[in-house]
Amino acid sequence: MARKAIEVHLKEKRRLQRTEVKTLAQDSNAMQLGKHGAFVTLKTISGRLRGCTGYPLAVKEVEDAVAECAVASATRDSRFPPVSLKELKNLKVEVSVLTPACEVKAEHAKDFAKKIKAGRDGLIIEYEGFSGLLLPQVAPEQGWDEREFLCGLCEKAGLPFDCWLKEKNGKPVVKISSFQARVFSE
Repeated sequence: MARKAIEVHLKEKRRLQRTEVKTLAQDSNAMQLGKHGAFVTLKTISGRLRGCTGYPLAVKEVEDAVAECAVASATRDSRFPPVSLKELKNLKVEVSVLTPACEVKAEHAKDFAKKIKAGRDGLIIEYEGFSGLLLPQVAPEQGWDEREFLCGLCEKAGLPFDCWLKEKNGKPVVKISSFQARVFSE
């Protein structure tokens, strides 16, 4: 469904119609999932990131989120130029369906690394108007342990890499939430 949404956008300059999304969702059993956060990631055959966009919160039915995010990943990820139709055939499409995020409670900031599991958890950080999200599969793809994953999360949010260790009055200053994902890829 994600690939079809991108193809239709690139070939016909239109979005999939709601009936087309529903039909594709029925064919893939996506309609059984309901509302969830979802991300669509595009990678080259060699595994290099080419685009990734998503909804961290369950604001839409999965099939609608996937169709929208697929097109956005191909055309509106500001880190990359838009994908061409010719290039699309050499890209792998990956869909991540997220569980609701839960705040990670830690007595001290250094305890965050003990409360998460790299490869299982995706993470969201929020601090002083900055925020960032990394999907669960990022840690094993990068070879990161829990501490490195937290550092990468900070950098993704535009924060100093060790921001997750900051405390005020002996308490963590950042808010970190975790989630899991069901990942489907070609």
